[in-house]
Amino acid sequence: MSLTNKIKQNKVLLIIIPAVLIIAAILLILLLPNEKSYTFKTDETYFTVKFPSEWKVVEEPRQPGSSEFEPSPDEGIKLLLDGNEDNCISIYSQYGTITHPQINFDEEDFSTNKGIKGILYKDKECLGNWFLVLDQDITPNFYGAVVNFEDEELLNKNQKQIMNILKSIDIKKSQSK
Repeated sequence: MSLTNKIKQNKVLLIIIPAVLIIAAILLILLLPNEKSYTFKTDETYFTVKFPSEWKVVEEPRQPGSSEFEPSPDEGIKLLLDGNEDNCISIYSQYGTITHPQINFDEEDFSTNKGIKGILYKDKECLGNWFLVLDQDITPNFYGAVVNFEDEELLNKNQKQIMNILKSIDIKKSQSK
């Protein structure tokens, strides 16, 4: 092969290799899920969760008591699919034990991506009604989640996303005062 042919071949490779890398980067960006991470942190509650970008976050802080009502025992966030309160996931910590449903619920062993164990309860009659109780010793509070979907079709369509959200819960040790 002549020197001229080798030079031409090298020039072609110098064009092809960067073009392939650019195309691969574009495809990777387009194929990766568009995911957000949210951290909820107070003096008593500290966790992060990952969720698709089309979900909206609403903070639900612990409400102080008054002479007319007791303080709320829980605080956390609500994730709304398309901003709709009828199709949401609440993730929270609570003073005292989180009681699990007693009847008409199927129980599934559960584990987050960080290895936190729990039980997922799914309502047999109302398919969009789930309760997750996490068994952790990171903090003295109890942690859980509630999935409430009025639209069964949306629940079925987003079931994988919902499970990914629940599995992404990462409880952290809060730095109390």
